[in-house]
Amino acid sequence: MSEPRDKNMGSTYYGQNDVSNAIGGFSRIHSAWITHVEAVQRHSEEAEDKLSYISECKSEHERKKLGSYYTPTDVADFFWRELFAHNKILDGEDALSFLRKHHFVEPAAGAGALIFALFKRLLGLGVTSEQLAEIELSIVDVNNNALAFVEKQMKVLASAWDVSFNRVRLLRDDFLSTDLSRGFKPYFFFGNPPFVANKKGESPWKNIYADFLEKALMHVGREGGIHFIVPLSVAFSRDYSVLRAMIMDTRGTVCLSNFDNIPDTLFKSGKPSHTNTNKANSQRCTILTVLPGRPKKLLATPLLRWSKKDRTNLLSQSPEYFDVSEYSFDQQFPRPESYAVLDYLDRAAGSPTLGSIVSKNGSHRLFVAGVARNYVSLREGPANGVHALGFESNDDFFLGLGVLSSDLFLSYWLSIGDGFHLTKENIFNFPLHHTLVRECQRNAPALRLTWKVRQRFQKRKLNSGRMTKSFDLRYAVPSLVEA
Repeated sequence: MSEPRDKNMGSTYYGQNDVSNAIGGFSRIHSAWITHVEAVQRHSEEAEDKLSYISECKSEHERKKLGSYYTPTDVADFFWRELFAHNKILDGEDALSFLRKHHFVEPAAGAGALIFALFKRLLGLGVTSEQLAEIELSIVDVNNNALAFVEKQMKVLASAWDVSFNRVRLLRDDFLSTDLSRGFKPYFFFGNPPFVANKKGESPWKNIYADFLEKALMHVGREGGIHFIVPLSVAFSRDYSVLRAMIMDTRGTVCLSNFDNIPDTLFKSGKPSHTNTNKANSQRCTILTVLPGRPKKLLATPLLRWSKKDRTNLLSQSPEYFDVSEYSFDQQFPRPESYAVLDYLDRAAGSPTLGSIVSKNGSHRLFVAGVARNYVSLREGPANGVHALGFESNDDFFLGLGVLSSDLFLSYWLSIGDGFHLTKENIFNFPLHHTLVRECQRNAPALRLTWKVRQRFQKRKLNSGRMTKSFDLRYAVPSLVEA
């Protein structure tokens, strides 16, 4: 292994005395190797909080400047299990072929959580420690302490296994300036790039993660691969529509596992300067896989939500992926709640939209909260963060009310929205297929009665010291999913 430039090693390391003999498993020696790596993973996770700070003063400002959201062990294990499943790496022969085929690049290594999780996955499928030591791997980070930590752990494993990682390079460098022109093997990029805003004029992208992804896309070739944890914005933001086009231009298989940030979060560090719960938690994430040379396909999960007690279950099994290769509603990678909503959007292509019946000067007013969660929140009157929608006629008002309070609209928003903000664009772009309009008209008399007694469906929530009242009609209106 090449040496990092700075030998400041940090404070906590895994030593050989921590290694215990394994029992059980498909082979005693393989189980022992896996136990070694699991011990390294535990120390890696313990060290990451300290290593996320590049400055000695442990400045939260400096950590946020770097965009340091280091990867928990359970997420790292999920990360590789999904990649191996997508890449059809099913046994030791497949794993060894994958190992020998690629030059692996970790562009923002941190304490090495994803590196050691890869080692564990390969060993678990039957790769030997001697074969694992053949890995061609470039480990890049701007943080000297992080690189030194990873180097120390690699040396401990090498000593425990009596091998040498001769093809592992540690580079104290900014990945964006790292030379990738050399080498004969195709690159396989993996990692958790920094999530931090670019200064205006420094990049065509708002966030540096997109620069990392763009560079990887430029060097992935036809035989390589990319497996990154990135913000959910890669899937829907107009700022990254060109980036999505670049991803699809690889003409292979693209997979997205999409994660919300409430009630539980993938990352254990958040944005503690914010009092707003949504901002204080770690941000929404996507695990993005790009496999050129595979059948052209786009697969995506819904926006996954889970509580802390369900975390182990969530990360120990594969989520449901929807084939959205034919999706054409907008320029997003959707987070589909069901095939029913995808079918509706496909069927309703070219239909008038909800925005076509909204009138700025319409006297029939409907007030819709600008944020949503498990239901679309209707309000009694205007307020900050509330969309005021006008309709010219009473019929149009109840058509709008019937759509916005329906299960179909909620599924649509969960599939194409960001999981928190309900924007006017989300509302106005909803297509009104003629069968749905007919169903809403049929339901109008019952909906009028429901709206008249809407106080029965009122919910109250204390928000920044003020009581917010809203109406949740989702259980009071007929289903439109099959409309």
